[in-house]
Amino acid sequence: MMERILRECGERSLMLNSTRAAYTLYLSLGFEFQALVTQMQGIVRPAPDGPGPDGGAVEDLTLAAFSDLFALDRAAFRADRSRILTRLAPLSRIVGIYREQRLEGYAMRRAFGRGTVIGPVVAQSEDDAICLVRPLLADLGGRFARLDTRHPDGPFADFLKASGLKLFDSVSTMTRGTSLARTEVGRPGIYALAAQPLG
Repeated sequence: MMERILRECGERSLMLNSTRAAYTLYLSLGFEFQALVTQMQGIVRPAPDGPGPDGGAVEDLTLAAFSDLFALDRAAFRADRSRILTRLAPLSRIVGIYREQRLEGYAMRRAFGRGTVIGPVVAQSEDDAICLVRPLLADLGGRFARLDTRHPDGPFADFLKASGLKLFDSVSTMTRGTSLARTEVGRPGIYALAAQPLG
């Protein structure tokens, strides 16, 4: 079945998140390991307060901002996810970081499974990612939340742990015909996935 799917995909670049059980299979089909995705989850507790985004402000986003959101997401993900994001939007609370009236980051939160999932998160730095996620966790005290990230260490991971989200499991991001877009400070990057099946 996988071979048929790959034939139908032709020369398109592919990305997936593999469980441990499927990892060897995907290697044999030409996929290459790119990064580990850590599933952070737990009962939310108040995290220490911190500064807002340097030179900017976090605001709730409306429909009017979606064209800017789609452009920002394309720059970070290297593909057009506007159809997926349009489907997620009515189910989500969405916040963004503005600097000089320019959207430089966004994050979504929606009901999922046992509680709430936060993602995707697109930001210019780990500090910006923290500023985006903080208000989405602020009113979830005592409730279950989950966030999937390729940033297992550093300030963002420390903030998640301080907020009650701990490592539960991990999967491997693998690609075929492309490489994973890396995050660099000052450029849009993926700090949380929309969901493991969606990337």
